[in-house]
Amino acid sequence: MKVIPVSLHVDYWDHLGWKDVFGKKTFTERQRNLADLAGSRTIYTPEIFIAGKELRSWRNGMTDEIRRINQKPAVASLRISIEKLLDNKLYFTLQGNSMQDAKLHFSLVEQDLVSKVQAGENRGASLQHDFVAREWGEAHQLSAGKLANFANQLDLPANAKRKNLSVLAFVQDKRGNILQALSLPLCETLQR
Repeated sequence: MKVIPVSLHVDYWDHLGWKDVFGKKTFTERQRNLADLAGSRTIYTPEIFIAGKELRSWRNGMTDEIRRINQKPAVASLRISIEKLLDNKLYFTLQGNSMQDAKLHFSLVEQDLVSKVQAGENRGASLQHDFVAREWGEAHQLSAGKLANFANQLDLPANAKRKNLSVLAFVQDKRGNILQALSLPLCETLQR
């Protein structure tokens, strides 16, 4: 079973006395967009989407849904090439090709993060986070059947641990379906 998760920390709970240090307005907007595509009228946490579809019964397991998705042939191809890390900016190239018009999204993801909750209902708790989107790039348009290359850069957060970072890329069609996804960790030479 193959899954590439990404956790988008939202900012709409920040007014409750504790600000999520990983939350961003961009991630809230992404969640709203996914909810719109899925025909949902509300957003909430934790809201789980698999391949662009809302999965309200995720607590009952996702294995069957993931297996069903993985049995389908990919209708897009992706390639990530990390070029260099300079002045806390990660430079990389994305190559994408899709059998239909779609958007190529990308993000910088970090593992093994901890936040110490200072207020609110989880006050005093230390929360462990994995697959956290730290930065989110502006999506690129892919035209059906046309190979495209895009040079990109993302800022590394000042407190990021390079050994825990990876670049995530995925192709999504206009209905929200994920056509292909790929993740690439930073190589050892860039981790220092």
